[in-house]
Amino acid sequence: AMVRQERAPLAWFATWFQFEGWALLLLGLTGTTIVMQLWVRSVRVELGVRRAVGASRAALFRFVLFRAGLVGVAGVGVGCWFGPVMWDALPSIAPGTADWELAAVAPLALLLVGVTLLAVLVPAWRASRTTPASLLQSAGR
Repeated sequence: AMVRQERAPLAWFATWFQFEGWALLLLGLTGTTIVMQLWVRSVRVELGVRRAVGASRAALFRFVLFRAGLVGVAGVGVGCWFGPVMWDALPSIAPGTADWELAAVAPLALLLVGVTLLAVLVPAWRASRTTPASLLQSAGR
């Protein structure tokens, strides 16, 4: 009973620590979505120029998806590079924290890359369906 009473605050802390982690993941996914949509909007003029010189709609769509994929993979790469370094400090703050495992990080990495790609699908599709003149006029907006 005494051990259970002593562990109660740790269980409470662990629950809130996990909740904060999920909340930060959601905020990160939301931020990634917004930034990627803003990026597609910012390259509309470049897409218009590409379209005006003969790029097909599919080529524009592939261009945007490829660049978004590169951003997602680069972000995961940076996270995997710095993750173990930061993770080593975590047990001193939260005893009992699991060791860094790439297998545990991989699904979250795929989620981040997937959200990055999904975030640009609709704006890229719309931009590929827009006339070059309309894309070029979007410079002033």
